[in-house]
Amino acid sequence: MGDRKELFYPSEEHFSEETMLAEIDINSVESYGELYKIMEDNACNGKTSVVKFTHLDQNYNIAGFVRCPATTGTDCFFRVNHIDITGDSIIYDYDKKLPVEKLSEALSDLMADPHKYKFQSTSMMPAVIWFYGDKDQSIEETKDLLIRITTEFDRINNSEKGKFPYYINFESRKYQRIPPPPPFLGEN
Repeated sequence: MGDRKELFYPSEEHFSEETMLAEIDINSVESYGELYKIMEDNACNGKTSVVKFTHLDQNYNIAGFVRCPATTGTDCFFRVNHIDITGDSIIYDYDKKLPVEKLSEALSDLMADPHKYKFQSTSMMPAVIWFYGDKDQSIEETKDLLIRITTEFDRINNSEKGKFPYYINFESRKYQRIPPPPPFLGEN
């Protein structure tokens, strides 16, 4: 540990309260596909995977959510900000596309939209990040994307006092999201 900073996603408290964690040293695998398979096995055993690695002066501990393929059912992600991230691009608000290097711009755009906030609140609706990596994507590219995501959200949440919670769902394939109906603004 030494002088390294610790990043716990979603929070350090989550790690102390959660008993079913399975740590994965990301440097022990070679590709996103291999990482995803380990995370999937953990999910089927009722465990949340914690992806661990070090970059510069920071230790990363990232809880990553994966669905067990043997599980049936549907997850409900109602009233959240969906963000799809692949190796080179971001899709947010269902149809806005940017290069991944412009994640900060995408988050600023979401924060500028009053419909992206919790009802009568100054806090954003949580972001569900659909993190998709090709099975052959290198672990270095995967780490770079995770660093980019956590750095941008930490920058916002440190300056805005936890305004924009987020969850990272690791995916093995891309999904097309159907946009929700436009907001009902009612008559005043």
